[in-house]
Amino acid sequence: RQPRSGSSGDAIFKRAWRDCYVATHDIATCDERAGGPTYPDAEATRLRWKLDWLEAGRFHPFRDSVSGRGR
Repeated sequence: RQPRSGSSGDAIFKRAWRDCYVATHDIATCDERAGGPTYPDAEATRLRWKLDWLEAGRFHPFRDSVSGRGR
């Protein structure tokens, strides 16, 4: 896991994870690339369902996405 220091470290981590997910839609890959999970247990927290719902509504982080998925 990448070391994070303070809010700027968290922001960099979150941005890297979000950018990866918008591009790949693969939670495990993004956890690995960003240096750790964005949620402790993605399955238990229904993270995939939540992200799909956000994308369907074009809500953040998908508001400016041109990935071709969603609406």
